[in-house]
Amino acid sequence: MSQGHQDPATSSSAAAPPPVVLESELLIVEVGELAPTYPASELLGREVINETGESIGRMDDLLIRGDQVAFAVLSVGGFLGIGAHRVAVAFSDLLIDDDEVVVPGATKEALKRMLVYDREAIRAEHTPLPRARPGVKDTGEVVATAAGEPIPVPVADVTDGDR
Repeated sequence: MSQGHQDPATSSSAAAPPPVVLESELLIVEVGELAPTYPASELLGREVINETGESIGRMDDLLIRGDQVAFAVLSVGGFLGIGAHRVAVAFSDLLIDDDEVVVPGATKEALKRMLVYDREAIRAEHTPLPRARPGVKDTGEVVATAAGEPIPVPVADVTDGDR
């Protein structure tokens, strides 16, 4: 090579920091472990009744805390979701089987007297999801997925000032 010229492959790799290596181990799930589970997709939109068979609302959403479903959001009243009163009930209060979702002792009137579940108001107050580490933008550190693939810049480009 002539003096003053640098090999392009050498110059670009020298400028980039080494990739961050995250190790992840996938667990093999046995089919028998899945038997007592219930797909959330089959619950959403489903009619919810009380023990007398009275329709009291629809399953609108599920709220997860840590690794457990903590609450179910029910839509009560309204027409085709318009004007419905959304409330959160403890998921442990639901009785679920293949045919029905039951909230024993509940009535439409009792659910309508509960506080409205307002996702946006709660989100504005607190977001429990983990965010990118502070300072990624400032340090230029390479952020990668568990598989070692780089995370796209708009996702990784988060600092404390951006929150």
